[in-house]
Amino acid sequence: MNPRFRIVRVHGPYPLVHGFIAGFLAGKGLAGRVFYAEKERIEAEIDPEEGLAEKLAEWIGFQKFLSTDVVLEESIHGPVLDALKGTKDLHLEIEASRAVAEASFEVRLRTYSEEEAGTIRKLLREVPEGVRALPGLELEEKRVKGAAGIEAYAPEHEFELEGSGSFAGPVDRIIELRKRLSDNALIHCGPIRLKLE
Repeated sequence: MNPRFRIVRVHGPYPLVHGFIAGFLAGKGLAGRVFYAEKERIEAEIDPEEGLAEKLAEWIGFQKFLSTDVVLEESIHGPVLDALKGTKDLHLEIEASRAVAEASFEVRLRTYSEEEAGTIRKLLREVPEGVRALPGLELEEKRVKGAAGIEAYAPEHEFELEGSGSFAGPVDRIIELRKRLSDNALIHCGPIRLKLE
């Protein structure tokens, strides 16, 4: 069975929150996966009652200095929240906590190399268990006889593979897939968006 995850917004800067959680888990000998939204490019509307000031701070990138979004495996969620509640001296506060139903992200790609196209097709086929390509993931291949030149700079290319689409699934598997696809310079991956319960 897939582990369940929760996203928690903690009032406090990323380095402080990260250090506190890592130290707490190591000190208590607890095992569980932790992902930080800033590091993994995760976006989620955790607090539907957010005011205009909070939304503006998030939009201009200032929110990351005020709060840190952390995705925690459910098995460690309770102990981490209890520990955070006891941090009066550090001024870390829990702003919101929500269960994660699913995660997704978009991809766009283009290559003029048949060899790279084969690599990309293989990457897109070999997804972690539980991850699925959403309807609309399409690859379009074009061939033009007689086109020549240095492929990246030619006005017309003999071969071109272009595509876009989305993947969805459990948050931990989506993070794994996004990292794997992002390692290929020809694949552009959008941010991970969370669907919350």
